[in-house]
Amino acid sequence: MKRKRTLILLVTIALILTMLACDVSFNLGGESKEEEEKRIPVETAVEMTLAARGGTAPTNTVGVTAPTDTQSVSPGVSLTPSATPLPCNRPKFQYETIPDNTNFPKNTAFTKSWTIRNDGTCTWDSSYRFVFTSGNSMGGPTSMALPKEVVPGDTVTISINLVSPNTDGYFTGYWKLKSGSGELFGNYWVTISSGTPPPQPAAFAVTSAVVQAEHVTIDGVCPLTFHVGADVTVNGPGTVTYWFSFSNGTTSAAGSYTFPAAGTKLLTTNFTVNATGDYWAKLYIDTPNHQWFGPVNLHANCS
Repeated sequence: MKRKRTLILLVTIALILTMLACDVSFNLGGESKEEEEKRIPVETAVEMTLAARGGTAPTNTVGVTAPTDTQSVSPGVSLTPSATPLPCNRPKFQYETIPDNTNFPKNTAFTKSWTIRNDGTCTWDSSYRFVFTSGNSMGGPTSMALPKEVVPGDTVTISINLVSPNTDGYFTGYWKLKSGSGELFGNYWVTISSGTPPPQPAAFAVTSAVVQAEHVTIDGVCPLTFHVGADVTVNGPGTVTYWFSFSNGTTSAAGSYTFPAAGTKLLTTNFTVNATGDYWAKLYIDTPNHQWFGPVNLHANCS
């Protein structure tokens, strides 16, 4: 009887456990299904909800921090730097009248013009001026308005009325553009000669070089040496570089001489021969002329 009761008790306990298994889910971590759902990321929960409603999940949801820098660069790939911005005031010279050193009689009126393109980003409006900055103004204005408003990419021709000075000589005046804020930019000038000006200094040059020798004929036991020289004349101060060349295919060492003023200087070298015969020597002026002078003819009699 007692064994029968025990069997009934065991069957009852088994039935109770089977019923509980239908309502309770167990996992290795000891968490309930409700606790597991609490651990689902917010974005996953949103996606599940929208999917159930037939919608599409957003790319960035609440609870997910978006990266602050959305641009990524692969290793070894460099980004192209942005172009340097154009300045506000950027003039570009196009054309001018009255070439430099044009001659006018004294006290003669003339008009100088410059054509300039606006290559900047700012419009040259009525606040912009064309102003005299230095040199000889030749009766021109110290400041004048531009003839029109000049938008970026447009050109303007600026003309000023001038008078050649009442004295002989060369004269230069300088003008610039000036913005409403006071910025000076561009550089424009007038250079003329008035009346009968003095001649402009000539560029430094060797004007003559006379090649010679102490003796053009030498008798004696070979080898024989000729003492060669050249009277070199220049038109002003400057440095001359030179060398001598000889008929046997040899040359002297290169030399130089600095003239303090216009004048003449004897430049010398030696030329040695080993046999009877006719020879020559000449001079090459490297700077400033790049020019040959001579030759002087020589004769050696070896005994």
